[in-house]
Amino acid sequence: MPPSREATPPTETASCSFAALATSTAFVQALQRDVHILIDAFALTWLWLDPHVDAPTSLRWEYGAMAVFQRVWARNQWPQVSGLLGSDMRTRRAFIHAVANAFLDRIAASGPASEPQTILHAVGALLGLYCWWHAQPEGAWPAIRVDPAAYTAIASLPELARSVLDAGPEASASLPPSADVWYVVQQMLGTANTPGYVHLYMEPRHVPRLRALTTVMPRKQFEACPRLVGHVGATRAPQPAPTSEVSSVHEDVWHDVGMPSEGQAPVTSTRTAQSLEALRHAQKEFARAQKSAEDAVAWDSSSWEEGRPLSLPTILAYLQNGSAS
Repeated sequence: MPPSREATPPTETASCSFAALATSTAFVQALQRDVHILIDAFALTWLWLDPHVDAPTSLRWEYGAMAVFQRVWARNQWPQVSGLLGSDMRTRRAFIHAVANAFLDRIAASGPASEPQTILHAVGALLGLYCWWHAQPEGAWPAIRVDPAAYTAIASLPELARSVLDAGPEASASLPPSADVWYVVQQMLGTANTPGYVHLYMEPRHVPRLRALTTVMPRKQFEACPRLVGHVGATRAPQPAPTSEVSSVHEDVWHDVGMPSEGQAPVTSTRTAQSLEALRHAQKEFARAQKSAEDAVAWDSSSWEEGRPLSLPTILAYLQNGSAS
C-alpha cells in the first residue's frame, strides 16, 4: 500500500517563497548524502536478510522488496520530510522536484552491464521515488518529468531486478520479490487504460539531473565584505573617505609599479599611497643591498658567475653575515 498523503493541501499563496533554496549548494549536497544513505541502507538490509538470519523460509520472498524498503524508509525518518516543506506551492514543488531528480540520478545509473550492488541501489531509488510521490498532498505535483535516459532506465529496471532480487531459495507459495518492482513501474509509466504519473520530457537534460544553481556563501566571507551604511530597506554604497585623508601618489611610485605616468597622477586613499610608497622603498633597499653584495664578493670567483646576476640567496647570506659581524 502506498504511504498516506497529507490531509492539508498546499495553498497557492503564501507570505514568502523559498523555492531558490531547493537548488542551493547546502541543500543539494545534503540531499545527495541522505539519498545515498537511504538506498545504501536498503541494499545492505536486503543482502543481510537470508544469509545472516536462521529462518525456515526465505525472508526476501516472504517480505518482498517493498516491505523491506518501507521499513528502511521509516527508520531513516523520510515520512516526516514532506511535512516540512511548508504551504507555499512554488516552494513545495521546487523541493519535490529536487528530491525526485536525486532519485532519478541513481535510477539512471543502472544498466544491463551494471553490478548487483548498483542494481540494488537503483531499485531502492525507484521505490524511494514511488514513496515520495505518494507522500505528497493531492495536487501538489502534477507529474514526474523524466528525460529519455531515465525513462528507459525505469522501464528496463524490472528485468534487471529479477537476477538480483529473486536470487536465493525460492518460495513457490508467494510472488517473487521482483514483483514489487514490476508493480511500481506499471503504476509510474501507466498502461493502455490507466495513465501513469511519469511523463517523458523529450528535450535533452544535463546529467546529473540534480544540480546546485544557487551558491550559499560561508559565514566567514560575509565578515570580509564591507558593511553597508543606511536604514533597513535602503541600501547605500560605503561612504568615501574624508578629503583630509586623500593625497596624491608620487610619480616615482607609479613608474616603479609599471603604471602610466602621463598627466597628473590619480588621487587615491592614504592607505594605498602608503602601500605604494613602502613598495618603492623596498625596491630601493633591495637594489642597494644587491649592489653592496656585488662589490663585496667581486674578488671571489666562486661567488660570481660571469654574465649572470647575483642570486637572491647570496644577497641574503651577505646581509646575514654583515649583521652578525
